[in-house]
Amino acid sequence: MYPTKIVAILLFILVNQADAIVYELGLNYGYDKSIYGSSRQNSLTTRTYSMGVALYLFEQTAIDLNYSEVRDLNISNERVNVASNTDLIMYQTNVQTYVYGIGLKQQLLPKGAFIIPTISAGYAKQLVYTQNSYTVENTSSSAQTNYSTATSKYQSHSMFGEFTLMFKLTNTFSLKGSVKTLFPAFEFNKAKDSLKYLAGFSWIF
Repeated sequence: MYPTKIVAILLFILVNQADAIVYELGLNYGYDKSIYGSSRQNSLTTRTYSMGVALYLFEQTAIDLNYSEVRDLNISNERVNVASNTDLIMYQTNVQTYVYGIGLKQQLLPKGAFIIPTISAGYAKQLVYTQNSYTVENTSSSAQTNYSTATSKYQSHSMFGEFTLMFKLTNTFSLKGSVKTLFPAFEFNKAKDSLKYLAGFSWIF
C-alpha cells in the first residue's frame, strides 16, 4: 500500500473517531562519540533527534507517526601522501539522514502499569544527504587548501522497528528508553545491522 493511501485512511479514521482518540507525544535524543586512530586523532560523532505522535484508537494499540534526524560527522586527521609534495591531512564526511515513518504501536501492558514495554513497526521514507570535505598541504611551502564536494542526495523506502520501556512518573508523563532499527523494506535479516539507543520522555493528553 502506498504511503498516500495510508495517510488517507488515517485521516478518515481521525475524522470519524476524534472524540475517542488518546494522543501521546514523545521526544527522544541520542548521542554517540567514538575516538580512534593510533594517536586518537580521528572521531565519529552521531547525534539523533526524534519525535513521534501516537494516536490510540484502542486501549493499547495506536497509529504511530514519527520523524527523526540523524547527524553523523566522521573526521579523519591521518596524514597521507597523495602526490609529489602533496599530503592529505584531513578528511571529513558529514551525513544527515531524515526519516518519516508511519506504523502501528502496541503496548504490552495496561496503561496503569508503572513500567510499560511497547513495540512499534511500520513503513519509513529515508532521505540521506552526504557532503565530503578535505584539506591538503603542500609539504614544500606548508600551504594548506580546503576543498568540499557537492552534497549528494539519496532516498529509499525502508521499514522501522522499535522497542521501548516507558517509566510512568504521573498519569500523563513518562520517561522512556528505546532501541530502534531502520532497514531496507522487507529485508528483515538486516534489522540488526542498524540499531540506535535513545532516551526521552512522553506526554499523554
